[in-house]
Amino acid sequence: MSKNKLAVLTRSESATKFGGQPSPLDTTEPPTLRQVIQYSYFLKNSHPNVKDYDIAKLIANDLFSIWKAVNPRLPLYDEKYVVQLVDRMCNKKAKDINRKSLSAAQTHNMEEKLDKLLDISACTCKLSVYPCDDKAVKCKEENCNEKHIVCTCPPSKKVPVEDREYLKDQRAKVGPKGSFQLGPVDKAAVKRESRFAPEAERLQKQEQQMHLSTCASTSSQPNHLESSSEDESKDNLTDDDEEFTPERCPSGTYNVTKTPRYAMELIRGNVSSNLGASLANAFLLDLQAMDLLKPGIDVKDMLVDKSKMDREKARMKVKSDEKHNEGLEELICIGVDGKVDKDTLRYREVNDENGETKLKKEKGDEHHLTFTKETGTESGSYLTHRVIPIKGATGVLLGKEVASVLKEFNSVHTVKAVLVDNTNVNTGAMGGLVTVLENEIKRKLHTIGCSLHQNELPFRAIGLLSTLMAVLKVHPLSLAPWENCVKLIIMICHR
Repeated sequence: MSKNKLAVLTRSESATKFGGQPSPLDTTEPPTLRQVIQYSYFLKNSHPNVKDYDIAKLIANDLFSIWKAVNPRLPLYDEKYVVQLVDRMCNKKAKDINRKSLSAAQTHNMEEKLDKLLDISACTCKLSVYPCDDKAVKCKEENCNEKHIVCTCPPSKKVPVEDREYLKDQRAKVGPKGSFQLGPVDKAAVKRESRFAPEAERLQKQEQQMHLSTCASTSSQPNHLESSSEDESKDNLTDDDEEFTPERCPSGTYNVTKTPRYAMELIRGNVSSNLGASLANAFLLDLQAMDLLKPGIDVKDMLVDKSKMDREKARMKVKSDEKHNEGLEELICIGVDGKVDKDTLRYREVNDENGETKLKKEKGDEHHLTFTKETGTESGSYLTHRVIPIKGATGVLLGKEVASVLKEFNSVHTVKAVLVDNTNVNTGAMGGLVTVLENEIKRKLHTIGCSLHQNELPFRAIGLLSTLMAVLKVHPLSLAPWENCVKLIIMICHR
């Protein structure tokens, strides 16, 4: 028998690696990110000629085996997603950290995830614990002492009730071991599953037999529409709420026919997908009854349903938006708004006693200047943002920041308008944002003020006027409008 030739490790390869040294994978519990990275080192050393992506496939298969062994009822992600996840963590990020080519913040985030579970379960909710009187629990037992863990995922990703505490414990663990360990076989659960298995198999066989009999009856009666009663046809054609599904007509092969013009007319006429599918199916069946279809075409392979129409309409809407946005890649109008965000979590570089640079978490105020795209169907969408000083954010600084964003998006020569708040720092005639921006790009721009701020000023003046009249004890209906204003001004001056 041939023996595997071990790879010779150089000094650079045997140095301290991110996550630890090569190690086999523990199969008694779902592994952490550190264990998976160490296992990738182990496989690379034992299989030096295998590509990184193939290594990721091997690790993904082992992960599926471990998760299904410890708890076969947990919903898991598909294989492609897990392979990409392992490849990104082990072959890209870990390799970049070993090469010291990853940023300090990303390295810090990876270090925080090392001893936590590499979660491949399809459940994306937090599995929160709810009290008994919550409407999501509906517990009717008195003096209940159980923890009611609620999974809010869709049915295909929902975790069974008896397995939620285990998954929640695995997500909360720090290190390779959690509170739950593999024990003996749950005889009650096995007995329950074995009791329902024959019934499920019987129902499956019954469904297959019905499907075969349906196909046989369809082949013997091709013109099934003529044999249906007139009342049923009228009900099917006039009911907008229910989809028209011809009897004894199985779906057959997957329908790959595209109907872009038909979908566009449905959108233009504001026709529902249910009614659109019904009309299309009825028209196809009429063509078949009149022998107007090409020879060899099976109408069963061309029938559509509501989901098919939904997909076609969504595809046409995307194409319509792309057509509308052609030539609008560059900005015509840009929106600018600033805000001071308080208690923002941020990282600051500090030097320790040895002179090494480390990241320190802290909370503080940050002044964010946010830019939005105000062009085409994507109006109001986020572009980018800049962090500017809280003190000293003058119009000159703001104008230069806007000019840098326009250069970044290649829109210096295409921008025609700017959307800003009606403040002096933005609209000032001498040193405002718009004035500085016009000097930077060497041309005039159209200024669009915020309508909310425009309405705020007159309403604020009305409130101030009513307050002054109440203080001066002047009734608004006692004098004519101009006399009231003159008297009010005189009384203010005397006061």
